[in-house]
Amino acid sequence: MKLPALLVLGVLALAPTAKAADLSGLWIISSSIVQSPVTMDCSILQVGVGLSGWCESENSDATPAALTGSINQNTASWAYTLTVQGQPMRVAYQTTVTGDAKAMSGQLTYGVSSATLSAVRK
Repeated sequence: MKLPALLVLGVLALAPTAKAADLSGLWIISSSIVQSPVTMDCSILQVGVGLSGWCESENSDATPAALTGSINQNTASWAYTLTVQGQPMRVAYQTTVTGDAKAMSGQLTYGVSSATLSAVRK
């Protein structure tokens, strides 16, 4: 009886692992901060599991902020720092990528507040 169990474990060990979705491209991210809708354009470059690029608000004359992050299969996270009223504020994203890598949903954290987000590939 132990032989079939060992054979199954050996086959599972050789099975390919799930590959991380490729997030490279332009994303439109929608959220709400203090009950005000916010839309961000994020240009993401993925190299391996690392993410880089920039995000910029569509709602103001903001300058692009450089982002860094990572992806682990279908879970992606990235962050950047903005200057708000002269003070630095960290903005962080925790997302789940759909199987076709054309949409994401998750949580946006800014300062000490947070909100849900949705994202679509442009």
